[in-house]
Amino acid sequence: MKPVTIDQGADITLQVKGQDGIEVSFRIKRSTPLKKLLNIYCFQRSVKPNRVTFLFDGHLFGREQTPDELEMEEGDNIHAFFHRNQEQRVCFDEKIAKDMAREDKEEAFLLNKFKTVLWRIVSKLIAENGCLKEEVTKLRHDHEEKDAALLRIGRITREIIRENDAPRAELKKELAKLKDEIKDNDPKQELTRLLQEIEEDDAQAYEEDDDDFIESGRFVSGLVEWAKKNQDFLKCKLSKL
Repeated sequence: MKPVTIDQGADITLQVKGQDGIEVSFRIKRSTPLKKLLNIYCFQRSVKPNRVTFLFDGHLFGREQTPDELEMEEGDNIHAFFHRNQEQRVCFDEKIAKDMAREDKEEAFLLNKFKTVLWRIVSKLIAENGCLKEEVTKLRHDHEEKDAALLRIGRITREIIRENDAPRAELKKELAKLKDEIKDNDPKQELTRLLQEIEEDDAQAYEEDDDDFIESGRFVSGLVEWAKKNQDFLKCKLSKL
């Protein structure tokens, strides 16, 4: 069936799949609120919008949100679940919301655990290298020329790791312990991707540019800020490591 075009100049196609197996395709702009698409879908299916639950990637979303905000890609699916009345839909949505909250809590705990491992290694690098410690301290107190400071931090960090295999080996060893846990509790695949990058051989180490250094500097400074805000958590976790 030909997609329903909602906007002139539409730049993404999305499918809405009902629990009855019927699928409807729409062409829409990435900047258009999904409410427009969902209302047309409900009209076509002869159902009231307040009696339908829509999920994307198994999660509830705001009907005023756009494809861009949800990072939707070409051909993505939205799943529709029909209910006899609004009360039934509300109960269903509440259950989904509780499941989402539990998943977010589990993911947040795992992310903190993951960052603790990274912080233990990075904090050791900072403590043992005077130049790196000086640059990190300056960045925290002076926000002028931030990119230049991040560039210096990133370059120093990468040079330390390149010249000394110990931090990298320790990191790989610690992350190997978390591998199974990450695999089962990483719906966004962020930790999995980072683990894969660390496990890969750094074949392009000598082709790094300023953007690579700045990104590394941003990572280190972000980890410092995280540690600063999570001192109680770190004291508890580090005492058990």
